[in-house]
Amino acid sequence: ALREAEQADADRRAARGALLQAEGEKVRAEIAGVAGADNGAQLLRVRDQISQYKRRLADANGRIEAAAGKVRAVKDDYDQAGWAIASRIDTARECAPKL
Repeated sequence: ALREAEQADADRRAARGALLQAEGEKVRAEIAGVAGADNGAQLLRVRDQISQYKRRLADANGRIEAAAGKVRAVKDDYDQAGWAIASRIDTARECAPKL
């Protein structure tokens, strides 16, 4: 689960970087459009890329949350097992004959 979280976090960082780059390209294309350059196809391509990167980012965030949930579940299981062992030790101490 920890490896899944690490991989999802790396994917999230990559998607976030690509999204920021695509948003920068979109701004440049829009500025060029205002300046009179014919770049409608370029602007559509960049918008499609932005949508794709947003989906990747959302997917990575979802995988991070799922992996974090698995890590929390494992931690909770270990915590419960620790409490159960501690309880058994206390019970054994109480039931042991006093010397």
